Amino acid sequence: MATTVNIIQGDDSVIKRNRFRRAAVFFGSAIILPMISAALAGVLAMIFFGGVAFFSIGLVLGALAGFVGFLAIKHLFVVKNDTIGALVNLDQLQSLLGKKDVHVVYGPGSHFAYPWEARFAENNIPLKEVAEEFTFPVVCKDGTLTVFASFRIRPDFNNLLAYLSGVGAAAQDFKALQIAFITKKLTAKSMQTAKDEQGQLNDELVIEFVSGHTPFEQRFGVQTGDVTVSNMLMSEEAQRTRTALSEAASVAQGTAVLLGFKTVAAMQKALKAGALTQENIDRVRREFRIISGNMDGAQVNRYEVDITGLTPEVATAFSSFINSPAGRSFVAGRQGGKQQPKKGTTT
Repeated sequence: MATTVNIIQGDDSVIKRNRFRRAAVFFGSAIILPMISAALAGVLAMIFFGGVAFFSIGLVLGALAGFVGFLAIKHLFVVKNDTIGALVNLDQLQSLLGKKDVHVVYGPGSHFAYPWEARFAENNIPLKEVAEEFTFPVVCKDGTLTVFASFRIRPDFNNLLAYLSGVGAAAQDFKALQIAFITKKLTAKSMQTAKDEQGQLNDELVIEFVSGHTPFEQRFGVQTGDVTVSNMLMSEEAQRTRTALSEAASVAQGTAVLLGFKTVAAMQKALKAGALTQENIDRVRREFRIISGNMDGAQVNRYEVDITGLTPEVATAFSSFINSPAGRSFVAGRQGGKQQPKKGTTT
């Protein structure tokens, strides 16, 4: 299993919240807090020190103190996210009032916020697309396929609360859903049919998991970028069986060709008609397997004999003897002869 992460571009403009009110609270607080502080400081100065002059001094010092105080708590009015992050705040005022919509979502960048909103570190959401590759076996009608698949998911800006509640299980559950879907599609098919229809299967995966807002996406607050089956491999046993069948078909066709027939069916027809014997077929099949290298462990020795100086009649007779069973046994038993093992050749 392999997992990769791709950064996606977040767009805060699609998130619903009252931006004007939050900005008004920010700038209003920047004005009201120094004013309240100035008025309070002026009254206290006049009470304790007496005189209008002290009242004015108290106003100025109070205004400065109020502005400095606002700067100290300014971070409560602003949410700052990086370019690939989002944050879900809890509006505690709305919660106290018994409202339902108490969660506020902020996307990448800096945004005005209410100072009474609670912020939690675990509610920071990285806006990244997770790509995961995985493999699993599927038992088809005639063998087992190993399926190589992958998917890409990312947080849904409009459903981040659901994403927070299920982020830990999203990838595993999504993988399980895909495995169940693919297995159901392939178990009733042969391995070759499954491989031939891989493109159609990918189209069905897109319809089931990618197109529109699926139940899975709504449940986990994610958006599916892609679901793909990249490859299907047959088991070693199935591959060996298919290879053996392919070789058997090749040997049968090669035997037919050597016997002068275009097809295996024509050779079988001649066998039934009596124009050909099974012994002929077996002999030519063995010759074809030796020639093509399809006979396991087959090895025929080539014996080189110098017959220079012999008359044509003697050379012909000697050649016939060498190629007879008795001649081959005689030569094989001679230790002084020069032997050169060579697969697939008979002399």
